[in-house]
Amino acid sequence: MASIVSATLKITVSSNKVTPVVSYKLSFTQGDLNLMKQYPNLFRVRCELWGADSGFNGSDDKLFVYPVTRYYPDGTPGTLEEGSFTATLNKGAELDEDWESRDEVYGRIALVNSFCGVTVYKKSNEVSGAF
Repeated sequence: MASIVSATLKITVSSNKVTPVVSYKLSFTQGDLNLMKQYPNLFRVRCELWGADSGFNGSDDKLFVYPVTRYYPDGTPGTLEEGSFTATLNKGAELDEDWESRDEVYGRIALVNSFCGVTVYKKSNEVSGAF
């Protein structure tokens, strides 16, 4: 079964822009590779950014959904695949979710197997800052 090996979030802040980049690594079995030969776009990868909250701030909030979906197999399918999602957002808008001016954000990768309908998720590291 395909799996998400890792997910990493890095956020760069400029004067009025925020650039969150979520990088990921996927692992496919030989069985997955065999199925990919017969079924194009068998796997798809989506990414969201979430605000980490607890206590008085309530539960985690979905802040942003990357508008791009990645599909596998790509042109050169292999047992390990890497990719990333990048966006340029307005500072103080999409990722500004805590009233204390200190936001905690993580990425969440979803890997969907279209053949059997199974979805696996992986959270990235959490990044704190004024976004």
